[in-house]
Amino acid sequence: MTRRGRRSAAVLGLLAAAVPAGGVLGLREALVVEWYVWKLRSSDRAESDLAAAKLAELDSARAAEPLILAIRRDGPDAVAVRALPGGTKGGSRPPLRLELPLKAHALYRLGRKAVPAIERALKGKGDSAGDSSSFLLFYVRSAIDGEYAEVTSKAQP
Repeated sequence: MTRRGRRSAAVLGLLAAAVPAGGVLGLREALVVEWYVWKLRSSDRAESDLAAAKLAELDSARAAEPLILAIRRDGPDAVAVRALPGGTKGGSRPPLRLELPLKAHALYRLGRKAVPAIERALKGKGDSAGDSSSFLLFYVRSAIDGEYAEVTSKAQP
């Protein structure tokens, strides 16, 4: 084999090895998201809250519907809306701080990616359409739309 032929074979060999490796690395994020979606279903509240936070860090639209299901499964959690100190900043109402439960805050952190899933959940028919979690989803959607000066997460008791 000539020197040029060996070089070509080496380059093609490296490319042949790089393509599957790139595919595996590309699938890694999808696998990690699925892992945390699975952990989100845990009956251990601390474990599912941690999974929600990790899903928010991964910033995957795939996490929106499982987070909504987890919010509904956990039942009603209080939402706190408070006026921030410092006046109205030229407006007629003071700026507001929204304090959300952990899973709702994770959904908020997904931003605009979560809006289609939230809209579907809010428009859903059946016995879950008017439950207290719908109000929580409404607050999350409003926060994504920028209606609050500050959005924070509640600490676990």
